Amino acid sequence: MLFGCYNHVYFLKKNAIWVEETSYGNKYKIDGTLKGINGIELEVRTIWIVETNYDQARFVTLVPRG
Repeated sequence: MLFGCYNHVYFLKKNAIWVEETSYGNKYKIDGTLKGINGIELEVRTIWIVETNYDQARFVTLVPRG
C-alpha cells in the first residue's frame, strides 16, 4: 500500500487488521513506521474504511502511536 506525503512516497507493507463494522462500512487499521528525509522515524497508525457496497479502501486518518 502506498502513502503519499507531499513530495515523498512511503510504503506501508503491512496487512490491514479489521477493527469494526459501522453503518458506513468496515474499518481497518495498519500500524507502521514513517521515515522522514531527515532520518527521524515515527510510529503511526492509519485507519481505512471499505464502505458498504464498495470494494476499495479509503484512507480515513493517520495518528502517531506510543
